[in-house]
Amino acid sequence: MNLPECRFRGQGISFFPTRRNIFFAEFATMRYQTQLCAAIRLKTGSLQQAAIEMSEILGLSMDSAYRRMRGETALTYEEAGKLAEHYRLHGVLFDSGNESQIRFNRRRLIDTPEAFAEYLETSLGWMESFPRLSNARLIYSAKDVPIYHQFGYPELARFKFRVWMNNLYGLGQKEPETDDAVLGRIMDMAARLHSAYRRVPVTEIWNDSSIFSLVKQLEYYWFIEAITKTQVHRIIEDAEAMIESIDVDANAGCRCLPDGTQTAVDFEMFYHEVLIMDNHLLLWSETEKTVFLSWGGLNFIHSSETAMVEDMKRFLDGQCRRSVPMSKVNERDRSRWKNRTLKQLEDLRARIQ
Repeated sequence: MNLPECRFRGQGISFFPTRRNIFFAEFATMRYQTQLCAAIRLKTGSLQQAAIEMSEILGLSMDSAYRRMRGETALTYEEAGKLAEHYRLHGVLFDSGNESQIRFNRRRLIDTPEAFAEYLETSLGWMESFPRLSNARLIYSAKDVPIYHQFGYPELARFKFRVWMNNLYGLGQKEPETDDAVLGRIMDMAARLHSAYRRVPVTEIWNDSSIFSLVKQLEYYWFIEAITKTQVHRIIEDAEAMIESIDVDANAGCRCLPDGTQTAVDFEMFYHEVLIMDNHLLLWSETEKTVFLSWGGLNFIHSSETAMVEDMKRFLDGQCRRSVPMSKVNERDRSRWKNRTLKQLEDLRARIQ
């Protein structure tokens, strides 16, 4: 590593290359390499498997990989970055230790159908990896209906894609100009994301307003004659089927198959009676903790820095304590939530007759 350019945990190490300064820079570098390699070994399960994977990721011989794992050879900054990206261990390298400064990662802005397809592809890779983590759980504070639920219903998913492309990114009120291959890719990955989401233990926090945005969007598009009455009815039917499925899962306290068979995937639901400020998503597991925050419409930034994830965990735990549990035993409150939600859809159906 070129020591004068070394940067770890957000702290620039700059110095005159005296023997004393070089010693402390090397010490800091190896300390974080030790932490990174320990985290990789925990994720892979053994030193041997960690070395095998490191050799493949970095294009090294097994001997070179072992030397880096044992700390005998220093990782370059580029090598550390590749490993952190592959194993999603950015917090190990970049946690600043300063609670007022947090490092986030982001993908390109979603502003075209092609960028949306890339977003879905990245999200699918993340979602499919979560069940492999030890004791992983997603906590979703839902100002709007969680996006992954909507992806499981073709008419609803297609309508939401149209709303996002038109009203968030200014492609006009007509169907966005989307290549058939791109649209097919989007719909396929959306359905796969819905399936992957149903394989992850989840805690969701809802409010009466969660369905409100969908109702207003449908009403607006029908009012300006951008969709037909028949299309509105089909989308409402999809939304009602979605709510019924969520209610079945909440009643069982787990994900259920279409025939009602219960699975081992935990599903926990809360109802917040006052408000939910925004859409927040937190991944919490023994080996990985990441917070996702929305920005610029559908876009998310994410961080694994300790201060951020622990503060978000405390915040969401507090939201759950201040909410009404809806899973398993609380049939009365769950039925009230379901009926109020479905009534918003039924009232919309009546208004467009």
